[in-house]
Amino acid sequence: RRAAGRDRGRRRRKEVVLLLLRVKVGAGAMGNSQAAAAEAAPAEEAAPAEGPVAEAGKPRDMSLPQLARGDGKFGGDKVQVYVALNGEIFDVHSDWKEIRDEYGAWFGKNKVDATEAELELFRGKYPKLGNVIEQRVISSEELARCNGENDTPIYIAARGLVFDVSAGASFYGPDGGYHLFAGHNAQRALAKMSLDKADVENSSLDDLEPKDLKVLDDWIAKYYEKYPLIGTLADTGAAAEETAAEEAVPATAEADAEGEDAAKPEETAQPEAAETAAPDATPAQDAEDPPVPEPIRLTHRPDDV
Repeated sequence: RRAAGRDRGRRRRKEVVLLLLRVKVGAGAMGNSQAAAAEAAPAEEAAPAEGPVAEAGKPRDMSLPQLARGDGKFGGDKVQVYVALNGEIFDVHSDWKEIRDEYGAWFGKNKVDATEAELELFRGKYPKLGNVIEQRVISSEELARCNGENDTPIYIAARGLVFDVSAGASFYGPDGGYHLFAGHNAQRALAKMSLDKADVENSSLDDLEPKDLKVLDDWIAKYYEKYPLIGTLADTGAAAEETAAEEAVPATAEADAEGEDAAKPEETAQPEAAETAAPDATPAQDAEDPPVPEPIRLTHRPDDV
């Protein structure tokens, strides 16, 4: 009987081992079939890129060329979308996809025949950034008076464009480090990154190098984004504000495909970052010549002021 019991125990253990082997082999086959199915299945297509991000604009009054930058195309990866109704500028970036069928033609433009109902709708739904500025020609005398003293606004001119930089009074006001630019055509000083009064009083660009002119264009591009462009300076050859703006600031190309998303940016030539190189070394002077003083340099970059 003991021998028969041992035989039955061996048979049961063998049956258990065989059962475990069947389970393991079956699981492996199932895994292989799933892997094969995964390999055979077409890869899921990646979601298309959504394009640039529409972001909020900065509250300020704008000229029409500045407003045009809110067309959803200018700016690269981050763009603004503005609509002006009867001169009131609204930031519609949060809803631009929903309203583009009705208002897409007015992105970056001023709709001068808006109804009172449209105005009430936009005033209740979107933040107002400011108003469209009526452009005018500014004389040198008016420019000189607007230096931030005696409660006057602060104007700075460059390349025939006049900007109201009153919002930057901490830099350009009477107590600011760059107050000497206020009320002047400061293009030469900006190009040279100079705080020398002689460079402020002399606005000529004729003898400057290309790298200096690139620095000036950096300043103008930053002013264009930050401060209201109020007009053109008289007697500078800038008869029309639009013409002067085109020469000073890169323009965007029109979309060449009908139905293209309004927020898709165009290829734009952005101004290169200004180099912060030390001033060129001054040639050695003869013994009888007086030493040439080092130029006074700005301590801020265009992004700061």
